Amino acid sequence: MNIFWVLCSLIFLVSCAGSHSGTTAKVRPKYVPLSLEDSKKLITPTVYYIPRYDQSTTACAQTVNMKAKDGSVLATVCKNVYDSCLMQGTCLIKTSGQTKLINVGSKVDGERRFVVVDQSQCFYGRGAVRDSVKTHSLMCLDPYFSVAADLKIYRLGEVIYIPSFTGVMLPDGTIHDGHFIVRDSGGSINGYGRFDFFSGFDSPKDGANPLVFHEFIDKGTHVPYFQVTGPKANEILIQRNFPRLKVLK
Repeated sequence: MNIFWVLCSLIFLVSCAGSHSGTTAKVRPKYVPLSLEDSKKLITPTVYYIPRYDQSTTACAQTVNMKAKDGSVLATVCKNVYDSCLMQGTCLIKTSGQTKLINVGSKVDGERRFVVVDQSQCFYGRGAVRDSVKTHSLMCLDPYFSVAADLKIYRLGEVIYIPSFTGVMLPDGTIHDGHFIVRDSGGSINGYGRFDFFSGFDSPKDGANPLVFHEFIDKGTHVPYFQVTGPKANEILIQRNFPRLKVLK
């Protein structure tokens, strides 16, 4: 009888240790670098987005000027905001009564410069405009359908199919077909299968973001992908109105 109660106690303790308020803690995938062969078949994902900042009423210890190519000041922001804009590539800044969508631009004399995006043309900001094959005059980012990739390996307009994302419901209620288009690049996005998924204004810190829910924020999520070519790729490009957006918001 004593052994019976000891076993029952152990079972109870184990069940409690694995739960909290009726839920089980989710274990994030452990990142293990892939071999070159595996990286041609499996993704190594991260997520990027457009952070929003109101600098009109924010005080900070250190400010930095975000300058245009000609040296004019587009916005004066807190240092942490400046760093975030650099990392994400695009940010929405409210300052001095104006709201500007600002993209990272090229460097001038070693200093990073920025550009204000016309949202009537690219509501969610601009991606890369050239790779080794072709130059595009305007490349618009498309939330949940765009990826940044290594443009030494992938072309702008390359279509990537990820079966595990097929059927995922997006925030606007539409159902994803599993296809993504390479529209951007990134300083730390290097190698086969290394894709940075764009989620528009939806933060990677938001658990409702479907890219986060399906663990695409974790480099350890290695799921299969395929490069799509031929008529199917052209069909996808037409559906998403590459290189512009399908619908201007």
